[in-house]
Amino acid sequence: MILREVDIASAESVILLELRDMTNLGDIVLEKGWALYGTLIPDRPAQPGRTGSKPFPRNTPLWRSPQDDIGAVAFDPTTLPGQKSPPQGVANFQVKVNLWFAPANTNCFIHNQHDFIEIHSQITGHGRMQKFRAQDYSTLYHDELMSPGYTTAVPFCDVAGPGRYVYPWHQYYADDDCIWMAVEYHPTG
Repeated sequence: MILREVDIASAESVILLELRDMTNLGDIVLEKGWALYGTLIPDRPAQPGRTGSKPFPRNTPLWRSPQDDIGAVAFDPTTLPGQKSPPQGVANFQVKVNLWFAPANTNCFIHNQHDFIEIHSQITGHGRMQKFRAQDYSTLYHDELMSPGYTTAVPFCDVAGPGRYVYPWHQYYADDDCIWMAVEYHPTG
């Protein structure tokens, strides 16, 4: 959602992002704490059947901001849109957010593993959240277009049990130079 010149009368929490200068958008990665994603993930061999046979290409032009803890929430994750599992009861989650940047025409890597629930909000540029049948670009079957202000309404994962989230093969693709925000719900307790 994009708002201008409004007052928010009441809210449990709000994330406010202000875009001050759209010139040289990629300079955001020079801010403190930003890192090329390939330098943040540990070296380990791919695990066929679990993370696919292809390891993350370290030279992918994908940057991540520092991650912020923004609070705690409690809800039954089976009540999220798109879920088919029977109710499991209320669970506690720590909410974390971070920003990402990728230049135009970047594939941000097909993967299917997260130990949290995530949604994405497009901040600048145009991108896509994509789903695949395998860790192969030719198997694309879902292409969710994202423009500034858009937030994915349905998480990509299926809640398989307490703290168990099954993701399809998916990736973010940047059509333009893009900044997006990942909102992650990490189970606690």
